[in-house]
Amino acid sequence: LVSAGAQTTTTTTVSTGTDLGGGIVTRTDVTDLAGLALDVRDVVEQLGQNDIREATEYYNQGRNGKYALAKLMTDQHQHTSTSLQYSMPHLFHLLGLSDMDANEIKGQEGYATTIINGRIANTQQELTGEAILTLVMWMASVSYLYHGVDQCQKATQADNPDLIELAGGGLDEFMALWIGRNQNVASEKGDSLYAFTQEMGNLFGQNDPEAHVNTQLKLLYEEGAGYLAAPDACRPSSRTAEKLYGVANRMMSQASVVLVQALLSSIVENNHEAMKIYSLALIPQTSMCRATVYARLKEDLVDVGVIQDGKTLTTVGDLQSLYPCLGISCTDVGAYKTDKLAECADPPGYFPLATYTPTTDVREEAQIDLDIYQIELLTKMDAKNWAWMIYSHGRNSLRPRDSSTDPVE
Repeated sequence: LVSAGAQTTTTTTVSTGTDLGGGIVTRTDVTDLAGLALDVRDVVEQLGQNDIREATEYYNQGRNGKYALAKLMTDQHQHTSTSLQYSMPHLFHLLGLSDMDANEIKGQEGYATTIINGRIANTQQELTGEAILTLVMWMASVSYLYHGVDQCQKATQADNPDLIELAGGGLDEFMALWIGRNQNVASEKGDSLYAFTQEMGNLFGQNDPEAHVNTQLKLLYEEGAGYLAAPDACRPSSRTAEKLYGVANRMMSQASVVLVQALLSSIVENNHEAMKIYSLALIPQTSMCRATVYARLKEDLVDVGVIQDGKTLTTVGDLQSLYPCLGISCTDVGAYKTDKLAECADPPGYFPLATYTPTTDVREEAQIDLDIYQIELLTKMDAKNWAWMIYSHGRNSLRPRDSSTDPVE
């Protein structure tokens, strides 16, 4: 990360919302959540001064708002079924860390804080900011998206929807964590996921001048905010939850691009320390994908942390084969430093299925088995709300539609 230093863009509260800059004004006040980016900055600065006590306090107790990085996933709606810990992406991540044993996911919940507190105790300044962003902030941001969907669905089914707290619908909270405070548009300088995405986008030729991921996330935010602004939003008989679910899936897919880019760059550069961090941030999530590929990647990148000689291209190929499951494409990721890792090629629309060659593009329909597989995994974790959501609205097989009469996109 590049320290932001003095910035000309500031985060301000506008009416009841927050101006995060770059054209994003949230519907609700998320200033405290946006302040967590400054906590990341302050932790790294204290490590640079070898001040373990202050760095530990800033990470575990917070400094620039009412939230603390170490408690971000656990303090919100603690011990309830609506906790961020029970979001769909976090459940898949915990399952991956538990070697697919649904009975063991509880023991994995502190994985990020264990890693980061260990780095602080050893005064490891380099990559600690990136570790906080990818292990804590990233998961919290996407978890907020699905928490917003879940709350909206509950309101839709409630006798009195006004009793269900929607807050920013998960969208405001996501953008606060992604952009942070004092972030300049299209700048790598900063302490947020936005700045980190700009850095990765530059390495993979995806900036124009804003990283494609950042641009798409802002557009998707506006789409979702429009659904929440409707007079009947999250009311009985409305389809708001379904629409928000579609937006959440697409936002998570875009957010996944930066983790893939970070992991690929560490593999190509043979940076074992970075590989350890970024593989822990990404690979456990792929437990929702092809089991055999996930198992190979977890063994090589998470458990061992070193790619054996001659296996680099195989490992990269395994990772790229999971792009459809992550909802991304080779074009989304790009080429690393132009020629150090070429952009991969997406499978053709008429790619053979077993021995059958279709005459139309049925790639998304062909992923119905992933929907079935993920429903099975979620049911084993007793996450029936998310299993129902995939069963009712899909996730991999077809892109969500705004209306049942709309053509498939």
